[in-house]
Amino acid sequence: MRRGRLGRLELRGEIAHVFVDQADELNRLRALREGVDPNIASQMFGAYLEAAHPILPLPSPREVVGSSGYERFDTQFRIPPGTSPSGHSRAQPGSMGVSYFPIPTS
Repeated sequence: MRRGRLGRLELRGEIAHVFVDQADELNRLRALREGVDPNIASQMFGAYLEAAHPILPLPSPREVVGSSGYERFDTQFRIPPGTSPSGHSRAQPGSMGVSYFPIPTS
């Protein structure tokens, strides 16, 4: 995870690329045991970015912070041959919010 500041703007982000060794064998064994295609991917990929900024001017006895975030992930980025994708492996959710901190941190 990376974190940084530009003035009062705080930024955070992360990228993840996951590899699953022998996913094809895991799918085969689980399909034999459970009778359904488990859709285990050989690779997953995702990332997110989040920004937050105080809304009230300084100095302020309380803190109100507005934030926004975006993420993108694919839990079946690469699937083994012969495995059927689930169809619900990709998403791009976003979020917005406001946080109130009634007790000063400094």
